[in-house]
Amino acid sequence: LNARDGAARAVFRCARVGGASLGPCPLVDTQLTRCVGPPPRDGNFVEIRTLTLTPDGRTLFPPVFGAAVLGDSHQGGQAAACARATWGPLAAHPEVFAFGVAQCALGRLAADPGFTPVEQVKAATPDPAFEAEVREGDCADPAGALAWLGPPGGDCFQELTAGREIPGVQVTPSTAPATCGGTSFARFVQDNRAPLPVAVYDAVTPGAGGRHTYRVSGFAYLLPTGFRLGAGVAQTSWRTGAACGGPEDDPCLTGFLTRGTVHGAVGTGPDYGLTAVRLIG
Repeated sequence: LNARDGAARAVFRCARVGGASLGPCPLVDTQLTRCVGPPPRDGNFVEIRTLTLTPDGRTLFPPVFGAAVLGDSHQGGQAAACARATWGPLAAHPEVFAFGVAQCALGRLAADPGFTPVEQVKAATPDPAFEAEVREGDCADPAGALAWLGPPGGDCFQELTAGREIPGVQVTPSTAPATCGGTSFARFVQDNRAPLPVAVYDAVTPGAGGRHTYRVSGFAYLLPTGFRLGAGVAQTSWRTGAACGGPEDDPCLTGFLTRGTVHGAVGTGPDYGLTAVRLIG
C-alpha cells in the first residue's frame, strides 16, 4: 500500500507470538536497512521487511540516478525498509471513560453474554442480545462493582495507567455524579456512539464517605448505552430501550463489551479485550 505503483515485496523476517518464536529468531542482520535496535526480550513482536519491486518482477530501481554519478556500469539498486511492532494489553491511555468497572463484574460480562463483534459496535448497530449490564452490587466487595474515577463531576475522561491507583467515588444513589465535564451524564451517554476505553480495577483501598482509592489493573472496550445512578438520574438504553438495575433501584450501567485495538503503550497485565499496538523499530 505504501508503493506508488502498488508493487512491493514484503518479507517476513522474525516474530514472537505467545512466547513462541517464528522465523529466523533471533535474527542477526548487518544490513543498513535493518530495524533500529534489538528485538524485545519478551512479549509479542513481528518484524517485516519490504523491498522494491518493479512491474517486471525485478527488485532493483532503474539506474537513472546512479548512472548519472557512476556511469553506465551502474545496473540499478535495491531499496529496502524495516518495521517492527509489538502488541499486548493496553497499559495506559490519555482518555479513559471515567466509569470504572470491577474485575469481578467484568469477568461475568465477558462470559455472558460475551464480546460483541467490534464491527457492529463501531457501526452503532450492535445485536441487542449482546447488551450487558453491571450493577453496583454485582461483587461481594463492599466497595461495589462500579466507581467514578477522578473527582465527582469532573471530566468524562481520565488519563490512566494500569498498575496505578486513582482516587474515586463508589457509585451509589447518594454519591454518584450526575454530570461529567459540564455535561449531564444522560446527554453524554445518549450522544456517544463509539466504544470507549474503560478502566477495570482489581483492588480498592476504603476511604470515608464512599470515597476510595482504586487500583487500575487494565482496560476494557465498552459502548455505554444506558445507566441508573439513583432516583431521577437514569437513562434507558438507546439501543434496546430497556432500563437497568431492577426494582431495587440499584445503580447500574448497560452497554456492549467488545474487543478492539488502539495505538498506545503495551503492558503485561490482564487482557480484558483492548489491545495496544506500538511501533518499536
